[in-house]
Amino acid sequence: MKDGNINFYKVFAKLTCDATKMETTASFLTQSYRLIFLTVAGLLLASCAAPQPPTETPRAPVISAPPVTEETPDVAPRQRINIGLLLPLSGPQASLGKTLLQAAILALHDSDDQRLHLLPEDTRGDPTVAESALQRLLEKKADIIIGPLFAHNTQRITPLAQQANIPVLSLSSDYKVAAPGIYLMGFRPEEQVSHILQYAATHGFDQYAVLLPETSYGQRILATIGAQIAQLEKTLSAISFYPPDTNQLFEPVKNLADYDHRRQEYVDEITFLDNLGENDDFAIELKKEIEHKDTLNPVDFDAVLLPEGGALLRTLAPMLSYYDVDTDQVKLLGTGLWDDPLLMKEPQLLGGWFAGPKRDRAEKFRNRYADIFGERPPRISTLAYDAVALAAILTRQHPVPDYSAKVLTDPNGFDGLDGLFRFHTNGLNERALAIYEIQPDGFTIISPSQTDFMPVPSPAPPHIPDTLDYHDPWTIDQLTPPAN
Repeated sequence: MKDGNINFYKVFAKLTCDATKMETTASFLTQSYRLIFLTVAGLLLASCAAPQPPTETPRAPVISAPPVTEETPDVAPRQRINIGLLLPLSGPQASLGKTLLQAAILALHDSDDQRLHLLPEDTRGDPTVAESALQRLLEKKADIIIGPLFAHNTQRITPLAQQANIPVLSLSSDYKVAAPGIYLMGFRPEEQVSHILQYAATHGFDQYAVLLPETSYGQRILATIGAQIAQLEKTLSAISFYPPDTNQLFEPVKNLADYDHRRQEYVDEITFLDNLGENDDFAIELKKEIEHKDTLNPVDFDAVLLPEGGALLRTLAPMLSYYDVDTDQVKLLGTGLWDDPLLMKEPQLLGGWFAGPKRDRAEKFRNRYADIFGERPPRISTLAYDAVALAAILTRQHPVPDYSAKVLTDPNGFDGLDGLFRFHTNGLNERALAIYEIQPDGFTIISPSQTDFMPVPSPAPPHIPDTLDYHDPWTIDQLTPPAN
């Protein structure tokens, strides 16, 4: 069998460099080789070089589920369980799609359950293609669907999935596509914004400003901020919108800081002191105290929310200091998009706080992924791993897979790479979030995430005008979903 495996690697090494060929080839394999092929294919996709047989032994899946308390009926165990994957394996986001596929393969490998089979289908990031791909998965008798990646793809497949009564674990974070049986795995920014504002409010911050992109994502965040600030009985002092272009950020930041008005106050004060004459000791002394300043008075807020990431965030933060916002006095707040080691090099962001899921397991996974595939995956790669791990762990508790709403919406939730999470009956997810502070040597937890969930009703999404054309903001890697 060792020789057969080596030959298997050599035969399929070249084919697996192409995602479409991978799917076509996999469809012709016998069932006994399919699991081996998918694991090998994931390893080969990273390098397309002469492969070596994997030496890593399967690990216990990180994800955990509440124990089953009900008696299980005397039913013969299923010998094959199909997990459908809807990912963009070709097209503009093919690289991300392949990364998610490889993360899913690692979860399958760790499950060490020969009954589980991954059925990857290419959506190309296109809603029409995604719908056709789901139809193929239904014909292949998939038991659960993981994906699609983007909101519009998820929205398109929803009627067909609900009609077929097959659960979907969408990787989207857009609350608008959540529905009964259509569960969101993505990191919802509304939840993170609410969490960081609640934490800041309990630590003495009362006046808030916010910088938002001129996109439907920005409008979506604004709705959450407005509702949360009102609930906390705090004040939203300033709002400024910026285009998603690093070359057009000066005016929005300048307006947020009310720089022109504050600068004019300073100029007027200097003029007044000069008019008092050279012999006025008081004027001379006061002038010396303020001559090193750019503005006379501080801004009228004590915290700024920047729900941005990547290059835009690294450009926005220094501009606040440029327009005389003292970041030693004004706390900068963010979301999980701040989970970026490059931010530790930005002086203005040091001491800033952000809300995000647990990092320790996710970091270990990303390091492990890099060791295997030769490149570090984006933050959202953990979503694919956790989704497959959840599908796998639930099969261990029942002789036949039970992906019913009752099981998936267990109020105790599940514990995965990104910490505790649970699904609600309306499809929205809820995550246990921590608060981090950016330090020069890393992200320090200043408020740990909860270890269990309190029984609460399903979270209601904020009201967003129906005219908004929302796309998932893959700003972690500055990705933009394809236009539909």
